[in-house]
Amino acid sequence: MDKILLLNPPGDKLYQRDLYCSAVSKAFYYWPSIDLLIQSGILGERYDVHVLDAIAERLTPEDCTSRIRQADYKAILFLTGTASWRKDLDYISRFKAGPNPPLLIGNGDILLFKAREFLERHSFLDAVLLDYTTPDVLHFLEGNYASRGNNPSLAHSPPHHLPPLTGFLRKLFKPTDKRPYRGTKAL
Repeated sequence: MDKILLLNPPGDKLYQRDLYCSAVSKAFYYWPSIDLLIQSGILGERYDVHVLDAIAERLTPEDCTSRIRQADYKAILFLTGTASWRKDLDYISRFKAGPNPPLLIGNGDILLFKAREFLERHSFLDAVLLDYTTPDVLHFLEGNYASRGNNPSLAHSPPHHLPPLTGFLRKLFKPTDKRPYRGTKAL
């Protein structure tokens, strides 16, 4: 059975990367990522899923890399966000070096809003998850994603497939709503 790693990358701060939102904890408060929890259930149907939360374990980038390289992962699904994306992508890019590199699939707030830009600028990224509540990563990993048609929950490279917002995402981002915040009046 192929192995998949769900990764919350290491960082120099207590980064919270969850629910398409990211920040730095101002205290020692920390919670597990719902994004990875949901994907563990979805991917666990067909893969041997491993989870590594380098923030919770306070791993250095070197220690985290050493642990990851001990296994032969088919893919690494990693979290990132506006608070840490530069460091996260710099760290994640190291896994494309060498023979038989894993697929690298990103999930996070900044990727949700700029998926195409990130896929074009960071060639090591294989896909960006736009809705962590769907099983579309399974189809992508099995190589039959293209046959699924116009799917709104995953962007991949190539081609930079970015369909229109539907379902869960349409509820979050109404294209006809001109107000900056719900319940407020536009000035």
